[in-house]
This record gives sequence, structure tokens and C-alpha cells, in this order.
Amino acid sequence: MPHCFGSTLAKREAYGRLLGLPDRLPFTAAENVYAQLLAALGQARSDPSGQAASSLLTSQGTPAGAVSPAEASRIVSEFVSRVEELVVAGAQGQASSSSANQPPAPAAPDLLNPIVDALPALPPLAPLPPLPPPLPDHSAPLPLDPFQSFLNTAQILAAGHLLHTLSAAERAQLRAALDENLSVLAPIGSSDRSRLLDGPLLQSLLDSSVAQLYACLLSAMRSGTIAEPLSALVEELNRRVSAIVGTVEWLT
Repeated sequence: MPHCFGSTLAKREAYGRLLGLPDRLPFTAAENVYAQLLAALGQARSDPSGQAASSLLTSQGTPAGAVSPAEASRIVSEFVSRVEELVVAGAQGQASSSSANQPPAPAAPDLLNPIVDALPALPPLAPLPPLPPPLPDHSAPLPLDPFQSFLNTAQILAAGHLLHTLSAAERAQLRAALDENLSVLAPIGSSDRSRLLDGPLLQSLLDSSVAQLYACLLSAMRSGTIAEPLSALVEELNRRVSAIVGTVEWLT
């Protein structure tokens, strides 16, 4: 359900007209997934992991030495894992309840045995060739420091996607692309955009426009090709930001 706001699930017509979702879930399934996610977030907030994450977020990214970057990463990871655990448990419980309420299907008549018995015996199959070695897993999440800048985080993600260290020219190109797209998502000045790009990741993501930009960057990497040129990644990022802006303008 990428680029899908909670308000679009209020009406079936608004969800059906939503652009940029060629593989979106059916409306009822999307409503169910969103409800399970909200329920899991509400339940996880009362757990110790949720309380620790809430305390970390309300510190506004300035722990003043109270929380180390490694401890902050652990707190965020534990909260995300707890939410995922609750979502999976809720989906499994709902599936079990649904299957228990369905009547058993009638047994199908056995019509194939006479045909199978009349077929000649087949020769044994030749052994299959060995499988090729598995490809390296480039989808594994990178360990990110929530207190490093948003721009540095984007550069680390881009370098992992492109499979090489970014050159100075590539870093400048990526910054220019992020700054331009942020100006499209938020009507703010250059100094404010620089403050958000150079600010701590955890604090910058509290801004809705930066959160949308970050989601578009991750989505562009997911849909792109490993080791593609940076220009292709920037082009995909521009396309996804334009899709969000176009959808919001159309709905309003």
C-alpha cells in the first residue's frame, strides 16, 4: 500500500481513484490491513518497547548523551519488531477464525483412478542439475544511525543500492535532487530545506514532507535495478514525488 494515506480508506471511491498503485490491494483487504496496523501500533505503544520509542521520539533528537546511537537503533528496532509481531499475530488469528466458521467442503468424487491405472508406466526421471549458488542479498537492511543527518543516510542507502562509494559529484547530484524534490513537497525556503536535509534523521522525519521524500527514495530503490546509474535512481525518485503531488492536487 505505498503512497496510501489513511484518509483514502474512508471511502471506496477515493481509494479506487488513487493513482500510482497499479498493484494495490482490494479495498476491503486494504481496510483490514490498515485496521490491523493501527491496532498493533496502539497495543505496542503500551509495551516497554513502545514506551522507550515514545520517550526517544519526544526527546527531539537531542539526547544530550543520555542515549547512544547504538541504543537508539536498538530501541527503534525492538519497537518495529513488536509492531510486526502484533500485525502477523492479528492476521493469523483472523485467518484461523475465518476458516473455523466455514463449512467443510464436500468430498469430490474419485474419477481419476480408472484413468491413471490405464496409463503406461513412465521411465524414471533423470536427476536434476545442481542449483547455481545464491546471489548476494542486497535487500538486507543497512544499520542506520538515527542521529546522523538525513542527507548522510540517503547517501549511505544510495551507495548500498549502486554497489559503490559515491563520488563527490554523485553526492552533489543526490543532494540537489533531494533539495529539488523537497521544494516540490513543501513550500519552504532554501535555508529551511537545508536545515531538514542536514538535520538528524530521526528529527527530520517528524516533518511530513521529509517523511514522504524518504518513502519515495526507498520505493525508488526497491523498484530499481541493483547497481543502476545514479541518474536512473534520481529519475525514479522524481517520478514518484511527482505522482504524490499530482494525486494530492487531484484529490483537493
